[in-house]
Amino acid sequence: MGKLETFESGFSKQDVIVETDGAYAQKLKLQFLKERADLLVAYKVNDRVVVDFDIRGSEKNGNHFVNLVGFKIQYPQASN
Repeated sequence: MGKLETFESGFSKQDVIVETDGAYAQKLKLQFLKERADLLVAYKVNDRVVVDFDIRGSEKNGNHFVNLVGFKIQYPQASN
C-alpha cells in the first residue's frame, strides 16, 4: 500500500496493489483519490478485500492511459 500523496493544489491520492484470485492471479494498481483514500485506513497489507472501481482513460499527445480508480473497499461476505 502506497503512502498518501498530497499535491500543492490540494489534490490527494493513494495507490494500492491488489492481487486477483484464480488460476491466473494478477497484480493490479488501483488509485483512491481525495477523500476516498480515507477508506484505506481500516485495512492492512495482505487483507483479503473486495474493491469496486471505475476504469478511467485519458489521452495526451497521442498516448493513451488507463487508471483503475477505487471508490469502495470492504471485506468479502462470508459464503454459506
